[in-house]
Amino acid sequence: MTTLIGPTSLALAALAAVSCGPTGGAALPAKAAAAPDAPASAAVPAHVPAPLPAPTAPAEAAVEPPVEAPAAVAPASPPRFTITRGTRVLVFGDSMVTSGLGVYLQERVVARGGKLVLVSKGSSTTATWSEGRELDKLLALTHPDIVLVVLASNELFVPNPRARDYAVRSIVQRIGSRPCLWIGPAPWLPEKGIIGVVRDASAPCRFYDSTSLTLERQADRIHPTLQGGKAWAEAVWQDAFAD
Repeated sequence: MTTLIGPTSLALAALAAVSCGPTGGAALPAKAAAAPDAPASAAVPAHVPAPLPAPTAPAEAAVEPPVEAPAAVAPASPPRFTITRGTRVLVFGDSMVTSGLGVYLQERVVARGGKLVLVSKGSSTTATWSEGRELDKLLALTHPDIVLVVLASNELFVPNPRARDYAVRSIVQRIGSRPCLWIGPAPWLPEKGIIGVVRDASAPCRFYDSTSLTLERQADRIHPTLQGGKAWAEAVWQDAFAD
């Protein structure tokens, strides 16, 4: 069994050796005091695990600013028509052509050195003008530089206006690459939707919306008087023609 000797035991042994010197032999030299034991609390375990790092909040993902959709751009209207000396203009359509509208448009064109031809077919519609070869022959005969269409007044109250889409497109296709203006009807009663059909299907022709006009009418309350037709012609001219 191993005996641990502490500093107190060593001190007692040294005193005993001194006291016994005279009678028990030479005194032994005192041993160097041993280093004091390390306090128990200072003992370090053989292995201390390193402390774990404090948890950190996950980095927030970068948030891209929302990409705004480009603003819708309304399609630009075709440029205004310019009438100069020798410009040939064809106006065709229903009876509204000769109810003052065509008469005063003709005055304006002639005053600028141009020539205007009026062709009116009473009770005609987009459907009748899209049939046969009459329009093709008219275009070939007149060789117009600008074409004005006055149609759809006789279709203001048809129950299925969308069915006329094909007729409007057919007329525009026959006009071809010539600059054109479709003068929409000036309704005297609430219409059933043909004006919207014509507006959408007549592109790339310029479209004049006559619905906001208040025109003086003849006794039938349908056709404009000459004065009403003049007001209509002036409104169309200011919108579509360059002075």
